[in-house]
Amino acid sequence: MSWIEVRPGVFRRPAGANEIMIKATGDSGRPHGREHWTITATAKITAFGLASARLSEEMLRAAWVCCRFQHPGIASVFLESDVLEYVVPDERSLQQWVDETFSYVDVDLPKGVDTTQEEEEEEQDVDILLQQLEASGFTTRPTRYATLHYFEKTGHVVLRISHWRTDGYGAVEILNDLVSLIDIDASSSGSPSAGNPPGIRNIRWGNETARLPPSVEEALSNPPSPHPPEISSEARSCLDTTGLVLAKDATRLNFCGGPSTPPGGTRSVSRRFSRASTDSILQACSWVGVSITAAVHAAVAVTATQNRRDGDDDGPFVSTIRASLRPAVAESRKGQPAQAAGIYTAGWFVAVPVSASWVQHADLFEREYARPLTREFLLARREYATQVLRRIRPADAGNAARKQAPAAPARLLGGLDISSIGHTDALVREFHRCNAEAGTPGVRGLAIDSISLGVDTLTRHVYCFMWVFNGRLGLNVVYNEAYYDGSLIQGLASGIVDNLLLGLGSSH
Repeated sequence: MSWIEVRPGVFRRPAGANEIMIKATGDSGRPHGREHWTITATAKITAFGLASARLSEEMLRAAWVCCRFQHPGIASVFLESDVLEYVVPDERSLQQWVDETFSYVDVDLPKGVDTTQEEEEEEQDVDILLQQLEASGFTTRPTRYATLHYFEKTGHVVLRISHWRTDGYGAVEILNDLVSLIDIDASSSGSPSAGNPPGIRNIRWGNETARLPPSVEEALSNPPSPHPPEISSEARSCLDTTGLVLAKDATRLNFCGGPSTPPGGTRSVSRRFSRASTDSILQACSWVGVSITAAVHAAVAVTATQNRRDGDDDGPFVSTIRASLRPAVAESRKGQPAQAAGIYTAGWFVAVPVSASWVQHADLFEREYARPLTREFLLARREYATQVLRRIRPADAGNAARKQAPAAPARLLGGLDISSIGHTDALVREFHRCNAEAGTPGVRGLAIDSISLGVDTLTRHVYCFMWVFNGRLGLNVVYNEAYYDGSLIQGLASGIVDNLLLGLGSSH
């Protein structure tokens, strides 16, 4: 069902089943004052050719307001009745929203943050900056809206956004658009220059509602319940793969703590390859015949096997194949791109034997990633999420559904998984607001030097995020500090790098 105006300036629609499913997963962290799977997307911005290399608070606040106009989904709210609501702001409520969601962080940085990094392999800036948020009193706890933090000392801009609002692709696209909206010609008073669209003075609030995101079910024209048998069967087949994760012999990592150990903060370990190294990796992938995502996924599988929990023996490595539904959404909507502030992804689990080589892993993952998304798969998104909800919200399910729901796992779960947004050229541009070709004398503008992506994790699962931006492969391994020692995760990150290079090197 589309957004409707229920009263002047107030728009609502029922939340889609996938949004409800992801929201329910995120809410599992509420007893701990946190939200599971909150997305953190980061970009490091450099200003060149300007009087100051640092951007003013007024510039960033104005850009954030313009970003809301372009992506109104960042300011929608989830009501208790599984309904989404967006309110067109007046001047007062807009000011309140900006005050609540934007922070300009100008505090001194802790020792260990290098603001002049170039071709390093290991990056800890993002992790240290997020710790600095808490140490400085800037919250990383759940909020009603998406939030933005700008670190004046380093040029990092950090978007924090609930996963039910968007996915990794959408999060980095929102950041890219934010940078493109920074008015580098703004005066110190913050007034936008006349020729910079969509300058705050040119915004007509209310027009943004045309860009409120549809649910994935609506965007893909999913049939309502009851579903045709072939759709229910497809949803059930996808759901059945979750049993691989719950299997008693699935490979786990050496986590700490027992069943009653509460989660701590999310931490991360990052690696970024040089352009030369990334180019060599891409050439090797081409020679082997696999994508860089499949190659890194294979390295993750080998690393997980090498670091499996004592006593787990030879159980399979289980991980997720994630697929973007954005191309399918655009096709379904006759070429209209999927909204950045909307969640349009899907996935399924696969199990591979720990005895398999890197090459065998890479071949299998390549086949999985290359698998076409069938019409039945796309039309089953509502039914799949509905079946998942019967498991994770059993109070809402009937007696028959409760009987089908699996019992709680007899052992603690905690494995290594991967999430990739691949090549980001179509999502993020390096140069913005340039008045001439970048690199020419006298050029002025902004550059995105690097990006990073991750999620808050409140469980024993560890996630390796990967992307290629500006010709450089980036990895970010996120974990919960209550369940893992940092040195172990450092070893995992190094192991993924080593196994990637070793696997590609031994294959040609």
